[in-house]
Formats: sequence, C-alpha cells, structure tokens
Amino acid sequence: MLISNPNFLPRILYVLGAGFLLINIRLFFQYYRFTRLRRSALLTWPGPRPPLYRLFLWVGAVLAILIYYKLAVLRLHPKFVFGETMMLVYYVYALPLGSWDATTTFDPAVQGSALDDPARPRALVLSGRAFSDLALQRLRTGKPIPPGIRAHPNLIVLLPGPLAGCIDEAVRAGARSVDGYGGGS
Repeated sequence: MLISNPNFLPRILYVLGAGFLLINIRLFFQYYRFTRLRRSALLTWPGPRPPLYRLFLWVGAVLAILIYYKLAVLRLHPKFVFGETMMLVYYVYALPLGSWDATTTFDPAVQGSALDDPARPRALVLSGRAFSDLALQRLRTGKPIPPGIRAHPNLIVLLPGPLAGCIDEAVRAGARSVDGYGGGS
C-alpha cells in the first residue's frame, strides 16, 4: 500500500517544497522589480494586507515549530525539512512582502512637471483630492490637464502625450474616462 510506505510523506513534502521554491523565487523577483521601479515612482501607497494574513502568520509559526522539532529534537538532516522551510518562507516572508510606502506630501508643481516632459511621458496616479489640487494648479498657470481615467472611486490615472492612446482600451475594460477639466463622463 502506498500510504504505508515510510518514504511517501517526505517525498510529498519535497515536491511541495520544490513548488513553493518556484513560487518564492517568483515573488522575490517581483519584489526586486518593484524596488527598482519604486525609485522613479512619483506616488506610491500602501498595499492591502493579503486576505487571511493572520492565518498565514499562524501557519508560519506552526511550521517554524515543526522545523525546530525536526532539526533539534529528532536531529534529522536539513534535507528532511526542505518542504516545510519553503512553505515557511512563503507564508511568513514572501507573501506579505512589498507593502508600498505612502507619499506623505503632494506637491502639484513637482508631480505636474512629470506630465510636461515630452521626452519621458509618465502616467500619474492620483487620489481624487490630489487630482483636484493638481487640476486647480494647472488651470491657474494655464497648462492643460491631460486626459485620464478613473480606475477606482478615488483613484485617477492621468495619461499625458502618447499615453492617452490607452484610454479607449481602459474604458472598454471598465474604467471611466476623466476629461481634461476633472469631470467624469
């Protein structure tokens, strides 16, 4: 019988560990990419905690105790805790990685200047209030407000220059168009 084989569970844990290793590598690569992009971001915000975050921490605590028990009490070779270790890394470290830093100040002149650089047009993600501040500042100085989309009730993405060509596809995907003066359509 397959289950009576004493090597069955360690092999299953090893295969699970290999799967979690691949997932962990993918998550760490995404986090590395995020840290490189964050340096040039004009605005970042804290990401939500994953669903069932506390449960993941409890699972991580149980896995840590299990790993300690196998290594210290049973004195097993570390290769016998590979699966549990990869799961621990996933549940405690890799999954909650990368909460974004909130930008504490908003200066319409600084963020707005990114909209006027024809060499490097960049989309600008703003809250509704920050969009209002930026729109008022640009109207006072006579600069146009680029077209944008409302992707969330309090989230506006301005798309300057050639990036404005993305608006039609975004609207087809469910976003609402925001015209150059802040009104929704």
